[in-house]
Amino acid sequence: MRKVYLIIAAVAAVMVVSCNKEVKENNEAGQRVIKTFTCSIESDADTKVAIPDDGKAVWEVGDEIFIHGKVISESVTHTLTAGEISADGKKATFSVDLTGVEAYDPDSYYACYPASAVSYFSSSSKTYYYGEFNDTNKPLMAAYLDGSTFKFYNLCGVLTFKVSGDFDEYIFTGNNNEDLGYGQYQVKINSEDRNYARTTNNPVKSLRAPVTSDGTFINKVCFPNGVNLTKGFTILLLKDGDIVKQVSTKETYSVNIARGKLLPLGDVTGKLKNYDVPTHNSSIAIASATDLGATATANCYIVDGSNAANKDKIFKFKAVKGNSATALSQVESAEIVWETYNTAGEVTANSVIADVDYDLQLGEDPYIVFQMPSTLHAGNALIAAKNGGGSIIWSWHIWVPATTVSDISGATDFCGYDKIQDRNLGALNVMPATGDAVPTAMGLYYQWGRKDPFPSNSAFSGSTPITLKGTEMSTHSGLITTAYSVQHPTEYAYVYGVDNSDWNANHPANLWDDSGKTIYDPCPAGYRVPVRNEAKPMWAASGTGWDTSEANRYIYGEHVFPTAGYIDCWGATYSNVGVRSHVWSATNRGETTAYCLYNKNKDFTNSNFMKAKAGSVRCVVE
Repeated sequence: MRKVYLIIAAVAAVMVVSCNKEVKENNEAGQRVIKTFTCSIESDADTKVAIPDDGKAVWEVGDEIFIHGKVISESVTHTLTAGEISADGKKATFSVDLTGVEAYDPDSYYACYPASAVSYFSSSSKTYYYGEFNDTNKPLMAAYLDGSTFKFYNLCGVLTFKVSGDFDEYIFTGNNNEDLGYGQYQVKINSEDRNYARTTNNPVKSLRAPVTSDGTFINKVCFPNGVNLTKGFTILLLKDGDIVKQVSTKETYSVNIARGKLLPLGDVTGKLKNYDVPTHNSSIAIASATDLGATATANCYIVDGSNAANKDKIFKFKAVKGNSATALSQVESAEIVWETYNTAGEVTANSVIADVDYDLQLGEDPYIVFQMPSTLHAGNALIAAKNGGGSIIWSWHIWVPATTVSDISGATDFCGYDKIQDRNLGALNVMPATGDAVPTAMGLYYQWGRKDPFPSNSAFSGSTPITLKGTEMSTHSGLITTAYSVQHPTEYAYVYGVDNSDWNANHPANLWDDSGKTIYDPCPAGYRVPVRNEAKPMWAASGTGWDTSEANRYIYGEHVFPTAGYIDCWGATYSNVGVRSHVWSATNRGETTAYCLYNKNKDFTNSNFMKAKAGSVRCVVE
């Protein structure tokens, strides 16, 4: 019988850290506030101090401690140096400038470790005794100041392993699809209350991180508040994005890694097995599948919902990144992420898309294959390809309009292109120039530069989003990268009060671009997001020739644009629906803004808007 020893480690999510505080300060207004902390490592009262080589029991050079007071924007990060750490590593003494950091109640400070994982919803919010993280695959700790002592408490359970080979990443997943981490993880730590999982938003089913594979380095997998792996786990080892080896437990092997516990696996090299990409035959009969990407690939494909011939029909397209030739490797599954009817009504699962799968028998690269239901229902759907760890590799928008999408010729006044689509991207109907407004003609919303849509409002008033069946839109409290946006297409990212003008931490200028259609362009094959052209009436600052009807639309000639409003970047709420329009161009303006057509009370402007806002897209023929 195998015995699994759960060993307690310090700081790496297992020990308690206490800090004795010597205060050197001048509290008079305008004076610097310098505080000196002596930090020592101690064990929890209810744990056994048994630290093997696998555990971290001492402070190390480069450890970053995040100290804050009442407001998160008033914070300090201190990085430990060799001279601040005692010979045995049990203590670290440093001075920190806390000028301008308002203490809480009345002389309390709070701390988190590691600082690189800390992210707060709002820079202006009162943080009090809360700690919040957006990277939970790290040895998280949070602390409060008790008299003259900082007390750190571990938040995670930790699994460690060593491995030899040519690998640069690992993917860890539970064999029973358990939640392993979170995009937003908030804890409450004070002298009276230790809630180790106050808020757990945006759960993830797999953990991916760099790996050091020299056979001696201790790689850590961290689970906030612990995890119960009821059917064991699998570790996939990657090189240059491809899975090459794996090690798995039996599904009868249940593992519990509680908060504060360490499970050292030791060296797993001898248990590695080759990873073979499965050559699945799709569960959908694909012999007569219609290739939607035969001429050109894209991030969006149209299936006409008004055409009865599309009932039960099977479609396919090559699993590549947008309109590129870059094939996706390691595809192991495909799934429907969400479906919608573009209304507030309940959505029946598999009524827009009946089934989705992938197939490797069609050629060298995998294909995404999907089948329409026997009873066509107009709507929109998002389908995704996933790797063996359950992470989304790429996703595609399937647009099933209620009426046939057409091109309007003679659209040179719009933006200089010969043809423009007759509706917003994702709209099920054309917005009529006369008569009652049609909410399903609003289309979907997009943050500038992102390829995946967000739900629009369900009416031309109020703030009631359309209903999604599947994974609903969530908010991400912090800026994200382009790669993260691909892996998390339903997360609406922004930071209120701190660089809230963009959702992207790196502010790339060419996710959408004037020079040509990019791999992140959300338009169907043959179309693109329009380039701003101020010489044309659509983009003229004066908006000459535009007018607004009282039936919730604004009109220019034959081109009808619904006042669909937008999702703002100050709280991800639906704003100005039925009052304003916000139609993106592909033209970047600066780090955090891009150009759009903006209508406000008949004031038509060739405006620049914050990239974090989600507005409409009207595609033009390339």
